[in-house]
Amino acid sequence: MSDKHQPMNKITFDEFPIPTYDLWYQTALESLKGASFERRLVTATYEGLHTQPIYHRNDIAEIEHIHSWPGSPPFVRGTAASGKRTHIAQALDYSSPEAFNHALRQALENGQTALALDLSDWGQSGFKSPISSLEAVASALKEIDLNAVPLFVNAGAHSLPVLGLLAAHRREQGASPTSLHGYIGSDPVGELAKRGALPHAITDSYLEIAQVTDWAIAHSPRLGTILVNTACYHQAGATAVQELAIAIATGAAYLRALLRHGFNIDQLTPHIHFDLAIGSQFFTEVAKLRAARMLWSQVVHAFGGSTAAQQMNLHGHTGNLNKSTLDPYNNVLRTTLEAFSGVLGAVDSLRVTPFNQLTNDQDAFASRIARNQQLILHHECNLAHVIDPAGGSWYLEYLTDWLARQAWQVFQEIEQHGGIVEVLKTGWLQDQIATIATQRLANIQQRKDVLIGVNMYAAPDTTTSVDTPAEQQVERRQSEQNMRVEQLLAQVTNSGDRFESAIQAILAGATVDEILQAMRSGSSSEALHITPLQPIRLAEPFEALRQNAVQFHSSNSKSPQIFLANMGNYRARAEFTTGFFEVGGFEIIDQGIFQSEAEAANAAIASGVEAIVICSTDDMYPQIVEPLIRHVRAEKPDMIVILAGYPQEQVEAHRAAGVDEFIHFRANSYAINHWLQQRIGMSA
Repeated sequence: MSDKHQPMNKITFDEFPIPTYDLWYQTALESLKGASFERRLVTATYEGLHTQPIYHRNDIAEIEHIHSWPGSPPFVRGTAASGKRTHIAQALDYSSPEAFNHALRQALENGQTALALDLSDWGQSGFKSPISSLEAVASALKEIDLNAVPLFVNAGAHSLPVLGLLAAHRREQGASPTSLHGYIGSDPVGELAKRGALPHAITDSYLEIAQVTDWAIAHSPRLGTILVNTACYHQAGATAVQELAIAIATGAAYLRALLRHGFNIDQLTPHIHFDLAIGSQFFTEVAKLRAARMLWSQVVHAFGGSTAAQQMNLHGHTGNLNKSTLDPYNNVLRTTLEAFSGVLGAVDSLRVTPFNQLTNDQDAFASRIARNQQLILHHECNLAHVIDPAGGSWYLEYLTDWLARQAWQVFQEIEQHGGIVEVLKTGWLQDQIATIATQRLANIQQRKDVLIGVNMYAAPDTTTSVDTPAEQQVERRQSEQNMRVEQLLAQVTNSGDRFESAIQAILAGATVDEILQAMRSGSSSEALHITPLQPIRLAEPFEALRQNAVQFHSSNSKSPQIFLANMGNYRARAEFTTGFFEVGGFEIIDQGIFQSEAEAANAAIASGVEAIVICSTDDMYPQIVEPLIRHVRAEKPDMIVILAGYPQEQVEAHRAAGVDEFIHFRANSYAINHWLQQRIGMSA
């Protein structure tokens, strides 16, 4: 009994040595057994960072923002001192005011917290808006409490007609516009980069922004009027560093222009909002959003802005660069990860792309799933209750600082070239982004980068589901590129108060299209033309392959087929071959192992295919390749023969024997699939 009162021995961990990086590094080298540490464990990114396999305390010892607090400059940990919930701002793609209203009310009843509209295509051929006139606005916003629901409206190159329409609507209702909040923002620089033209000088756009902002300061102080949207740069293939640099360079251009119109910096910054695209690299995207706030704080500070003015209005949306019409449910997984990045990065609002947006813009089920992805992050993961969840991670803190430093260098380079508009005029920026886009597409085609269901692990049954929507998407993209000159203009009339003139015209019955037409006739400056950014989607080359396969099936009542001539220890290469060609829409005929070259050749000929792949080992190829090809081509001279593997010392001999192509881990999957489709007449 007395033992109960004896003091316990003090527990220590002295017997466990404190691990150091040097100790870990030596252990890692030993486990690699002579393989290169850099080649096996260090990963290079498109941004130029060589990502280490492990980060430690010393990596962040010199980082200045480490000791900053949430709600304090440089706002890397968020603009609020306490946690805040990200607005769920799903865009609703309905042209009918009644349909839009029904969908919006249903969305708000089921967890959505904001009204989001993308009107950037207004004025383009075929575009229809649910709020084109005063009557339409009344129907679209029926029973919507704009005092409580924020607006997040991308107005494209011109916000004056849209904001004028909303202001006229509030005036007709006898309601004050003071309670309007969120943004109805224009981004003429972004539209110039996207479409390649403005029908007037950029100074005309700055004048319109000044007029709209002046009205908002007086009548809707919580409503943003200026938008910096990185979607077109992201869609063109830009890196996170380039996106950050472009965003702050564009924001700086707007600040300079409006300061020349007599505003002060503290007046302007509350009306500037940033909408950044969120991509697939989880840690990079979290760090990008954190770095964006830090960079903007530094820019505004350089302009003389107060601490409050340095806070960034930051929004996010999932990009389309990595989305596909193939195996579209995989897009749910992609957007979930991207939404997670957005919430961890503390965006003010988030728009998640529905998984089937590329093929169906008005699918209620897909919209509900996209909305619920955010609701789960908020209510089941409780992320809104955590301030800066990324804070303290050695890797993320290092990555945030590294991205910010690299982006600042690119920003300074843009400034040295004359600013964002000038680098677009000269094509310098387009060239920088195009270089990265070429690398991205090459890596996808060679399967160095992977899109599940697209260039690897293709689901065979999805080839029959890729119908005309893929073509429609291409047509939509090409149409967008070709409509460069169809820009919105910057002024309604030559009167002193153009904004009030727009409100009066709308109240008298004018539509937004008519306002835009009046603006077109009122501008006297020369049109601005540049080389537009070239949008890409990484999956498009493989989507085209699969579409070819669908058309082949439609014409021939069967899929294009490849026969596997398996001999010896064939299994690994047969599985590799199956995955390699299924992404091109080919059906693989695998009848197992053959005991002789003649047996394999006869089976291949009997199958009726036009291409075979010989699958075995490098040691066995010298004995089987030549006789197998000889047997096949004795009966079918035009049979295409492919070898699985690339035994370098044997390549010339196998080519001489009749091998047409080799497939291996370094091969360009898209190029070989495309070549094979051409050889059998599937594509031009």
